[in-house]
Amino acid sequence: MKPLISSSDLSDERDFRRLKTRHPICLLCAFEELKAALQRSHIIPRQFGIHDAIIECLNCHCITSEMEKTMPYSPQTGRPDHERIARYLLALANRSQKFAATATTFAEQLLKFAEEEAKQIDGDDDAAVD
Repeated sequence: MKPLISSSDLSDERDFRRLKTRHPICLLCAFEELKAALQRSHIIPRQFGIHDAIIECLNCHCITSEMEKTMPYSPQTGRPDHERIARYLLALANRSQKFAATATTFAEQLLKFAEEEAKQIDGDDDAAVD
């Protein structure tokens, strides 16, 4: 008798639960081919008391983690609430810059594809008329 759930489906289900989404994709580079290479990443260190997370591939996570190595892991000022918000915004800004670069590249590729496809359609229309 064939199992109701394949081992591949079971593995996918574990990844969906681990990532807390059924459509995991790296927010920064749009990688989605291998769910095992994706992970939830805290936007700022947990010690700041904010536990928001995003999905990042291992490569992007290494890059953002390297940038954050200079960040202290506990509030350094007498105003920890303000510092927590400021660090959160800085981390979002860093990730947003990477996302913007990825979105720009994707948009440029999509426009190029659309232009090439339009030329093919126009060429097909011209050939049909002849």
